[in-house]
Amino acid sequence: MAEFLGLFHRYSYIYKSKFGGEWFSAQEKWCLSDTEILKAIACEHPKFILGTRAAKASRFAVLDIDAGSKYHNSKSLEKLVATLSAAGLKESRLYRSSFSGGWHLYIFFEEPISSKDLRRQLVRLLELSGFVVAKGVLEVFPCPGERSLGNGIRLPLQEGFAFLDLATQEVQYEREELSPTKAPGDFHRPSERLRQ
Repeated sequence: MAEFLGLFHRYSYIYKSKFGGEWFSAQEKWCLSDTEILKAIACEHPKFILGTRAAKASRFAVLDIDAGSKYHNSKSLEKLVATLSAAGLKESRLYRSSFSGGWHLYIFFEEPISSKDLRRQLVRLLELSGFVVAKGVLEVFPCPGERSLGNGIRLPLQEGFAFLDLATQEVQYEREELSPTKAPGDFHRPSERLRQ
């Protein structure tokens, strides 16, 4: 659990009502507590869906592909994963981010990497490989801002989240099938270990 909680920056978080609507930004000095994160990922938060912004360094990157994106298909995903693999990023993990059906392709790292450098390098890699990086098409996180706080991304394991098979994009597990204590432990394990 501590390893999972340690992945996320706690300040300048984002939130929206569980009943819909727009995302809002918390005040910069407000800190997202372990308790709030744990309630959210247990799908027990009484009011909000939560998200976080980038810290100066990150142990993961996320490629966000909306359900309506031209890349939300097997062929494009295969090319995307091959592009990452050719660059040495061989362990991507695919999840459904919410009930909207969008995908979050996570890439985990052993050590924290500068968020600005990580974003810059991933965007460059994708654009040189012919991908269009744009809102609603293919977004790259972390996304720190130059003159702002940057963009936040929804925390995993909340309502609508699912573990997907990278090869087939089929649901392996719906979030609700795993207990609040098992889900964080399985979150960044390879999919083969999830099946055991």
